[in-house]
Amino acid sequence: MVCYLRKLLPPSSKNLGCSLYYGHYQNGKGAYYYKVVSGERVYNGDFRYKQTENNYPDGKIKVSIKGFYENNRKNGTWVYKVKKRGVTQILKVDYVKGLHQGIYSFKSFKRGLFFNTNKLMIELSMLDNHPVGDIKYKSEHGKLKGTCNNEGQPDGTWSMDLSTTNICKIDYDLWDNGTLKDCYTFNTSTGKRKPRKGTLPNMLSSFIYRECYEIESIIREGSRKWEGNITLI
Repeated sequence: MVCYLRKLLPPSSKNLGCSLYYGHYQNGKGAYYYKVVSGERVYNGDFRYKQTENNYPDGKIKVSIKGFYENNRKNGTWVYKVKKRGVTQILKVDYVKGLHQGIYSFKSFKRGLFFNTNKLMIELSMLDNHPVGDIKYKSEHGKLKGTCNNEGQPDGTWSMDLSTTNICKIDYDLWDNGTLKDCYTFNTSTGKRKPRKGTLPNMLSSFIYRECYEIESIIREGSRKWEGNITLI
């Protein structure tokens, strides 16, 4: 494993003048470039991490992470991959000096004999550690669409479409820069509308905290993790 990680980090112009560490790291094996400043290691260059463990009740868990540090801060695109219980989870995050800025995407699937099942996907953009613009969530059961303004507040119409399932409904939130104006369910089989408790941004936040935040937190150094919080008024 150690030799394999070393091969993954060949010398490059990005790592000139830095030393290379490869060996035990946290609960697995890691390799990274660093420089020494005032007697302390400063992560600076490519980073790789791999871990395999048996954990009840998930069985064998495999973790693979690759990214880049600049002066102890995560920078550029980081890719986190976790495999457990036959399910593959992939989280991609763009950082600028340790802050989420750019793409934030998550996908999960279970490999079948002929095609993947249990597919799930989240796509959004981040600016200074909060979501901005269009947000998409898609699973085999439904699709969520929404938008956040430049302050990370939900804005406009959010919807969760479950009309192709036997639930036969679409949930709607109507937002105005973080203020909820209306929240209701439309039954596509009867045409009836009724008020609804709970909001779609909270549902999405709970999922991100439960799944994505845990994956990103495997390597804590060098960034402010996003817990999935979306600013509400």
